[in-house]
Amino acid sequence: MNKTLFTLLALFIGSMAAHAQTSKAEQLKYIRQTYAKAKEQMAANGKDGNPRRDMTVSLTDGDEIDADFSLIDETELTCYFDKVRRYRDDNFFEDNQCYFITENWSCHGHTRYREFLFDPKEGHLLFIYSHYETDAGTPFDSRFYYDAKGNVIEQLHKVRNKPASGVELEDMQSEQGEKALAEKYLSVFNGVMAPAKEWEDGPVRKTTPKDDRMSFIRSTYAQAKQKVDKDDKAEVKRNMTIVVHDQEEGDCPPSTKEIKYYFERQQDGEKSVNHCYFITTRFKTMSFDDYSEYLFEPKRPELIFGYDCAREEGEKYEYRYYFDENQRCIERKEAMTEEGYDNSFDVKMTARNSLKVFNILAN
Repeated sequence: MNKTLFTLLALFIGSMAAHAQTSKAEQLKYIRQTYAKAKEQMAANGKDGNPRRDMTVSLTDGDEIDADFSLIDETELTCYFDKVRRYRDDNFFEDNQCYFITENWSCHGHTRYREFLFDPKEGHLLFIYSHYETDAGTPFDSRFYYDAKGNVIEQLHKVRNKPASGVELEDMQSEQGEKALAEKYLSVFNGVMAPAKEWEDGPVRKTTPKDDRMSFIRSTYAQAKQKVDKDDKAEVKRNMTIVVHDQEEGDCPPSTKEIKYYFERQQDGEKSVNHCYFITTRFKTMSFDDYSEYLFEPKRPELIFGYDCAREEGEKYEYRYYFDENQRCIERKEAMTEEGYDNSFDVKMTARNSLKVFNILAN
């Protein structure tokens, strides 16, 4: 009897092991097939009548160490996405689903290239490839394959083009670090393409008289524009740009959206942070052109002024919104078709969402 039980148990364990191996092999096959399809889709993006759908983020953070030496940290992300129709809350929605992200990074001779593959329908992470090269020319390579629950089912590494274990990478490309970075970059994409819609008030602050506040906003705006002009002309820059190309199916025209962030280094206690003081956006499609500006407090990430100018077929719509210390609109100047139209909530909501995206990457 004991012998029979032992035999059955051995068969059961062997069957489970074989099933696990088969399941892993099937998952790896699916990931490789999905990767190949994604590469084909990326190559066809915006070509031969296919709609162009991508988002590029360029972040430059430079430090001028002395007159002869500058340390420039540059990151460029490109997110490729598609439209996915989903049913929720008793309605159908067309979501922007990111299926692939590439990262190019460089600083002082060090370079890194990464690829992040996501499931084209469900959105979860499937695969990460990373190639890092030091200023001395030493290459490191890693590949991580993930199941639907985010568990690593396979990982392959190379150091100096020879097979290596993850330990030899000295945490440069760890399983946890790579997955966290994928989630970070995906949150940047979603922050731009599916921004939050709910506003949460911050702590209540004492407000200054309106005339004093308006004078402060105007002087801060003038100073910010001077810094923006200086940064645009500088060799060592501190700014971030996001460009989104999007197009619906059929005869819908393509659109382009550009978001540009200007920032400076500030001390926050014992740590140094990047403070964004000015954001510009431009949205264009066919004859429609919409330009916006967002000005923030010199020391706090709070909106103090918003400007927008939209043009279409000879028509022009323009507004200016001024905010107090609690981001309540205290002055509205507009030239709109609807008299008394108040867009101040959307202005500060857009500014806050844009600032969240900036802080994910720059801080």
